[in-house]
Amino acid sequence: RLHSRDDLLRRCDRQTKTRLAASPLFWTLGAKQVGKAAIIGWRDFLVPALQANGDDLSIWPFAGQLGDLIRERAIVIAETYPAEAYGHLGFPRGGWSKRSQADRRARGIEMLAWAAQRPVICQPDLVAAIRDGFGPAKDGEDPFDAVAGLLLMLDVVLGYRQDGAPDDEAVRRLEGWILGMVEE
Repeated sequence: RLHSRDDLLRRCDRQTKTRLAASPLFWTLGAKQVGKAAIIGWRDFLVPALQANGDDLSIWPFAGQLGDLIRERAIVIAETYPAEAYGHLGFPRGGWSKRSQADRRARGIEMLAWAAQRPVICQPDLVAAIRDGFGPAKDGEDPFDAVAGLLLMLDVVLGYRQDGAPDDEAVRRLEGWILGMVEE
């Protein structure tokens, strides 16, 4: 029996020192639901990708250690969480909103500073979008989040940050993990 929405949280979804708790992956009703998006992602992307790519595709951390999977497979799928990336990119925990173009523009300065400290070359169109705060529309938060998640993925793949998955059978076989999140 569930006593609150928090009972639906996986270990990696719980609040940390650097971010609030994620929304429950299996919540499909009302505000802050991510379950419908997860279902669409699984249905429209993950299942077809598995069917089309078979042995060339793996899902981390379920299929093994990230470094091994990257060496052995053409495609490695991992879960990211933009709010997890924010802290690693140097964004302040509060006082800004990803729904505000001006705030996205301010965080873009930190994104570009991150890139300047890594062997990463951002294409001119991406730099322009970052400097512009990804446009004035409310949906500018979507590419903003996508870029934040990408930068965290690059941090892990380039070896600046650990993948973060604990050595725990429940995490590796059932719950999964957010890439780059290290338990405190």
